[in-house]
Amino acid sequence: MMEYWRQCALWLIRCKVLPPNHRVTWESAQAFDLAQTLRDGVLLCQLLNNLRPQSINLKEINLRPQMSQFLCLKNIRTFLSACCEIFAMKKSELFEAFDLFDVRDFAKTLVQALLKHGDATQCIRSEGYPWKIIKINA
Repeated sequence: MMEYWRQCALWLIRCKVLPPNHRVTWESAQAFDLAQTLRDGVLLCQLLNNLRPQSINLKEINLRPQMSQFLCLKNIRTFLSACCEIFAMKKSELFEAFDLFDVRDFAKTLVQALLKHGDATQCIRSEGYPWKIIKINA
């Protein structure tokens, strides 16, 4: 059976967040590669827009944060705010911005949090999200 983080990466490809040839699909890829891919917040914001169009104003995020801590955290916080405001999630169901940026407790990224709520869960189910939650000790 395929590792769950790889299933998650494939789901992100099906959601048109990652290109089909992204490095997380390479045979040598590891779970940490997926965490690194998501840690600037850009793809997570794009994912929300793919699940529910215009849920995030993409002009509010920096598409090229170049791993600037300030810009990455701003992107992640924009994403987290949209999760609460648009997807009606509780802050307690989400991760802290620094957890993602520092790649701590990767299991609490968006895709896990979205599983807990109706509209978002329906979007995820329609896209075939792998339901098993992964824990990455990075």
